[in-house]
Amino acid sequence: MIRLYSGSGSTGIEFLELVDSDVQERLLYAAARSLVRKNMGVEAAFLANFEFRLFDATNDFGDQFWVLAATVPIEQYEYLQQSRVPLMRSKTDPNQCDWENVAKAINESVPHDDQSYVRFIVCQLELSEAPDNWRQSLQGSVSSLTNQAVRRYADSAVPIRTHDGLVFRSHSETVIYDELKSRGVLVLPLPAAVLGNSGKKLEPDFVVVHQGKVGILEVHGEPWHPPERATEEANRRRELRNFGIEPYDTFDAKLCRENPKWVVDQFLKQFG
Repeated sequence: MIRLYSGSGSTGIEFLELVDSDVQERLLYAAARSLVRKNMGVEAAFLANFEFRLFDATNDFGDQFWVLAATVPIEQYEYLQQSRVPLMRSKTDPNQCDWENVAKAINESVPHDDQSYVRFIVCQLELSEAPDNWRQSLQGSVSSLTNQAVRRYADSAVPIRTHDGLVFRSHSETVIYDELKSRGVLVLPLPAAVLGNSGKKLEPDFVVVHQGKVGILEVHGEPWHPPERATEEANRRRELRNFGIEPYDTFDAKLCRENPKWVVDQFLKQFG
């Protein structure tokens, strides 16, 4: 279990029962809206995107408090683990979440006549059934990782997702990869790009070679492409276009997941 936030007092936790679903939904909704109004969009997004639930809890001293808890699969577990702002350090990564502010927003939303409050925010790992051949499958995936995105994950908050012996950051990317692959184009998923003598390193989602031209397809709308990175994304687009890369197009992650054929059709049309 990961402790994303710990309040004052004993750190022991004994879960009792789930808080009434209607009460907690109203509290979490109010807290998320409060976070948005305070320009804490990342914190609001974490609260909305993960299935957190409020539990009545106690400890060895008989204290009564709430625990905000989520039980998630390994990919989300690792992502939440890396979302914490290190102790005694300020938030520097846009993917990091200030969980103390999440707890404060919930506590501020509690009616004055209710003494309940969030003392802990935790994340628990959801254990899934292990297939009979999981060892062989994992060995094959780990040994055949070939694209350069592996280098980036050493300091990234985004969990590794493997597919076809390659590394991706989302299901949206894997379905676009499969569709591009089916078209017979040369596709480089998440390659490391170095901008000439500057030494600046970028990582386009997909570099595609088709009909003698080089293009880039980006999948936006995931945690690593938040709205606050719009300026950074625009600068990256400009820098790569200066090298003569055209087309350069972006598509919404949800659209990529639901209609990859249409996305790739629109992208390849631009090669002329």
